[in-house]
Amino acid sequence: DRRPRRVLPEQSRRQRRTGLTRVPVERTLTFPGQASPGLTLAPQRRGPGDPCYQLDAEGAIWRTSLQNSGPVTARIRRTAPTTVSCQAWGDGAEEFIDGLPALLGVGDDTSDFTPHHPVIEAAHKRVPHLRLGRTGRVLEALVPAVLEQRVPGADSFRAWRLLVTRFGAPAPGPAPARMRVPPSAEVWRRVPSWEFHRANVDPGRYEPLFVEDSD
Repeated sequence: DRRPRRVLPEQSRRQRRTGLTRVPVERTLTFPGQASPGLTLAPQRRGPGDPCYQLDAEGAIWRTSLQNSGPVTARIRRTAPTTVSCQAWGDGAEEFIDGLPALLGVGDDTSDFTPHHPVIEAAHKRVPHLRLGRTGRVLEALVPAVLEQRVPGADSFRAWRLLVTRFGAPAPGPAPARMRVPPSAEVWRRVPSWEFHRANVDPGRYEPLFVEDSD
């Protein structure tokens, strides 16, 4: 495991602050077995037009996220059967890189896993290299899950695409066209009701996003 490489010292303060730099933070992970980042990250993709998750011609995964330290664009690709490399741009790059092992499920140990149900046993034999990751970004999982209630997948994917494209932030670094960083909780809170209607999201689906804890 190669630790994150800091951005170059000649990078200006303005570039650091705005995430305009094209110099990425990098890290390569070595897995104890076959690496399959596509399988691990696939559940995070909301359709082929997801502005936060795209695939390029080389099969690399482009992801955007809003970390505690700021926005990030990451390019993740398998470079060998057991290694995965990542480049990340933006103010949240180092935080994203630090969480890369958890995101890709490096510590997902199945050595003591013995499936008993035949369906689970068959699935485990089919993809024994599947690893379950952890993003640590609750809101980025919550909003799509809310939008996906009671509607076909294509409708929820369209709603996510329209809302994030309109209210998300520009993706830092050399991200593919039309990629956006997911909105913050404060931005989601300010989205007017008619914008949800335009995305075909009824009040029963978007109102849970605005429920406040009475405690």
